[in-house]
Amino acid sequence: MATIKDIAEKVGVSIATVSRVLNQDETFNVSDETKLKIFQVAEELNYKRAKPNRKKKKKTIGSVTLLYWYTTKLELSDPYYLSLRLGIEEQVKLQGFQIETIHAKEKLDVTTIATDGLILLGKYSETYLEQLQQSFPNLVLVDGYSSHPAIDTVAPDLTSATKQIIEHYLSKGIADIGLICGVEDTLDGEKINDVRLITYQKEMMTRNLYYPNRVYLGRFTAQSGYELMKTIIEREELLPAYIVGSDTMATGCLKALNEHHIAIPNQVSLISFNDTPMAQYTHPSLSSVRIYTDIMAETAVSLFAERMISERPVGKKVTIPTTIIYRDSSV
Repeated sequence: MATIKDIAEKVGVSIATVSRVLNQDETFNVSDETKLKIFQVAEELNYKRAKPNRKKKKKTIGSVTLLYWYTTKLELSDPYYLSLRLGIEEQVKLQGFQIETIHAKEKLDVTTIATDGLILLGKYSETYLEQLQQSFPNLVLVDGYSSHPAIDTVAPDLTSATKQIIEHYLSKGIADIGLICGVEDTLDGEKINDVRLITYQKEMMTRNLYYPNRVYLGRFTAQSGYELMKTIIEREELLPAYIVGSDTMATGCLKALNEHHIAIPNQVSLISFNDTPMAQYTHPSLSSVRIYTDIMAETAVSLFAERMISERPVGKKVTIPTTIIYRDSSV
């Protein structure tokens, strides 16, 4: 079994550094590159973090298949999904289930898998979910939404968070607010209406403050954030405040702003989403919406275990509250 020492030797850092990164020590200052390398090596070595003061390991009571729409390579650029996956896998084992994780690059026929049910992490179309539910009554969707009456869902409250950011900017006397966000597709190629975009449009329209040319859409990557912000600057369309869809996108935005010597937050403010570990170590540090991935993972597995016992025919739709963490990137 791999140890922290093994990871430290392969990455070329101290044991203490590996320990603090894996335990998500928010007071520890280390580069994003080092963090991602530690997570990558931990994954390669199949490192399993020991849990102190735990009760004796439970006997296996069933099996779960985690259907995951990200590849290992993709998740290393998005710590949000990495955190969710690791949290679900850990909680499944603590509950006494066996787990198999399938990294799905495209729509899959999983109806032949021998499992007691599915936990789906990511974005899936209603059509695909309907097909899966017919084969697996025990089905929980994480970080997505389904209107299907029998499917459990667990998702962060992005609607309230977006409204709160708008209210915050307005309270500071800023009415010119832009949105920089990503666009995602389901496994079978359907475009997703992002909750942040929908909420932004509705709230700004209500106040007669909505202008379509203030919305910039790309991918949830640092490169996309960089390119979108660079375009805004070159077009001389920079606004005093932006809502950014993720910390990863926001790091790209910061790079473009810093390259053009634009003062943050004096000239432009940014508030992003996810509050991943990188948020507090950017320059300047990012104001960000904290999404409680640990609670989302725990809730998803609890719902799955409950379905195993009760066989309830009706799904539960659980929305996990969020918190805005204000740092140096916003007024």
